[in-house]
Amino acid sequence: FVAALVASLPEGASIGTVIGRYYAMDRDNRWERVEKAYDAMVLAKGEHARDAVSAVAQSYANKVTDEFILPTVIDGYEGFKAGDGLFCLNFRADRA
Repeated sequence: FVAALVASLPEGASIGTVIGRYYAMDRDNRWERVEKAYDAMVLAKGEHARDAVSAVAQSYANKVTDEFILPTVIDGYEGFKAGDGLFCLNFRADRA
């Protein structure tokens, strides 16, 4: 899925972070989780990976799957800046 997403991005668009929904979409008021997602998205702080596909592969290699992927910053992403856009995507095979 991630490889297909990367291949379909328009020119000038890139993926800055990969984050499991456990962190970015918490509904239990566990603000320490949300803070990790925020820090990755806005400040470019967190785990690092070469690209989005590698971020997922690294996580899977550590037996950490989809919803629990640690907030991971993609190399070259420097945090949210004026003029940037944000697109949040949640893929769940059971809801597709």
